[in-house]
Amino acid sequence: MSRWTVAYDSTLPIAPTELWRWHQRPGAFERLTPPWEDVEVVHRDPRGIVDGAEVVLRIVQGGLPLRWVARHEVPDPGSGFSDRQIAGPFAYMHHQRHFGPVDGRATRLTEQITAELPLAPFSDLAIPHVRRQFARMLAWRHHVLQDDLEQQMTTPMSPM
Repeated sequence: MSRWTVAYDSTLPIAPTELWRWHQRPGAFERLTPPWEDVEVVHRDPRGIVDGAEVVLRIVQGGLPLRWVARHEVPDPGSGFSDRQIAGPFAYMHHQRHFGPVDGRATRLTEQITAELPLAPFSDLAIPHVRRQFARMLAWRHHVLQDDLEQQMTTPMSPM
């Protein structure tokens, strides 16, 4: 039971290509980071979300600052991407996002996090707690994304 998965999906009122563009925007990661998480981007590849690009984060867990390095995997730009932990607090961590077209104007966003805590099987007792944390984070991310997209659709913006 050491490796486990948490998933969340929702239908968003935007085409997959537009959802891809939203995720590429500067500040998208920060926007999707829940306010209760102590996370800071230390370094991000200036190329953005491209295959092989890395992001370095500073997180605080249990009062301890930790360095977390994730590498983007983008097998099919526009239909999703994933992040695989290279170094960090987990023994294994892979966060996948898939943008599936529902019709010409909507997308089914499916996020799946597969992880393993360090020191398994001793850490297995903490799995239910960490799973709940991830489930809460994914639900919050989808809620924020839904709100942002609805606001974007109902509030016309003038050219800059």
